[in-house]
Amino acid sequence: MASALKIFVDLQRRILVAAFNSTTPVAFPTLRQGETPVIQIFFLDSSNATPSQPYAFFDFTGATIKLGICAGKPTGGSDTLIAYNDVWTPIANGFQGDLSCNTAEITAALAGVSEKACTAEIEVTPSGEDPVKYFQGPMTMQAAVIDPGAPVPLPLPSYMSRLECLATFVKFIGLPGETITIVAPDGGSANILETLNGGAYNVDPINPYVP
Repeated sequence: MASALKIFVDLQRRILVAAFNSTTPVAFPTLRQGETPVIQIFFLDSSNATPSQPYAFFDFTGATIKLGICAGKPTGGSDTLIAYNDVWTPIANGFQGDLSCNTAEITAALAGVSEKACTAEIEVTPSGEDPVKYFQGPMTMQAAVIDPGAPVPLPLPSYMSRLECLATFVKFIGLPGETITIVAPDGGSANILETLNGGAYNVDPINPYVP
């Protein structure tokens, strides 16, 4: 089972940071077509920061959390969301939810390309207040390699070398003057092979063949 993707939002700077105790900015994680990652979002307040403790977890209990991703850059209300979730479960110090990357919109956005530059946005609407977009930034959506509709590659035929044949199959070497009888697959006919002096050979057909 894959671990959850953890996203830490600096509320004052409206950026993502590496961890609760780190102020280092990071990008929104790359996502892959066909997956449904579990995402945990933590909101960090730096208003009472100290050198040893840059953040405190901010309590958004009762707020509505939304995470949306659009292909390319937003263009003022006419964008199509390719991934979206507005159902988040409260967890210790944050929220957790699933984000399906197995949508028809993602398939359309990735048509003919290996990855798509997208924009992710995290919006919070506290109870009785207006929504605030605490993060908006670039992210990458990668196309799937293993796709349910993709044809399964077939191996090319291979052939044994002479040495492999000699090592694998029985080679009959009889006494001088002996013959070999080779029976047809249906068992109804056969040929008797005989080597003559000087290297010539003789074939005597037997039809019908009686063992």
